[in-house]
Amino acid sequence: MAKPDSIRPVQDSTKVCFMLYGPPGSGKTRLIGENPSTLILRPPTDHTDSIRTVGADEWVLNDWADMGEAHEYCRHNPTDYNWVWFDSISLFQDSGLDDIWDGVVAAKPHRAEYGVDKGEYGRNMWRLGQWVRHMVGIQGFNFGITAHPAELEHPITGKLKFQPWIQGKNMSTKIQGYMNIVAYLEVVEQDGAERRVLRTAGTHAYEAKDQFDLFPNGRLVDPTMAKITSALKTARPEANKVTPMKKRRVGAAKKSTAARSN
Repeated sequence: MAKPDSIRPVQDSTKVCFMLYGPPGSGKTRLIGENPSTLILRPPTDHTDSIRTVGADEWVLNDWADMGEAHEYCRHNPTDYNWVWFDSISLFQDSGLDDIWDGVVAAKPHRAEYGVDKGEYGRNMWRLGQWVRHMVGIQGFNFGITAHPAELEHPITGKLKFQPWIQGKNMSTKIQGYMNIVAYLEVVEQDGAERRVLRTAGTHAYEAKDQFDLFPNGRLVDPTMAKITSALKTARPEANKVTPMKKRRVGAAKKSTAARSN
């Protein structure tokens, strides 16, 4: 058997998947909006008013139908943007749950008296995980997710530590597993002034990882997307080359769309 074309050197990755989490007001949205070739996907309850540069686009996603449309757009137009950010997963999970609940009440009006149950939460978690997997799998743009932090139990040690806030048992760990960078952004006081610090090395207090080894000390003071992009170019030049994903067969696309509607 001939060597499949799909086999390639491990250093030739062309995709950056970046999980950025931190408290509200730490500067996540302002940071991701600095690049002009950026599409920000956000729920109606999140905001982009903090962005001070010009050039980034936004798309407000109100429900799961919008999420499916955003995925299809990115799948068919993978080179329109260098970065696509989902800002934020913590807030959209509430919008997604509302959408699922509206469908339940429309089908079974008597359920309105009781409120969401385990089944609705489970369906929302499944859809969210599936959507992230599909976005990570598209080649042609770097994909990022922002989140709020929460003290969650580590699935192995059982200890509490800051992690991205995603509802559902082990959901935070699973979504982090799809990323090659997980960074915690915080504001600290240094010499009487507030400084933003991006932490990419995990500690006993918070989860983080950096498979590219971008910053020697596992942190970046006063982070900007220009600094992050420069570090990426040095650490992994191939990650900055756009390689469009081969389009799937029509039958496969229909099957994927049908699965999301369930």
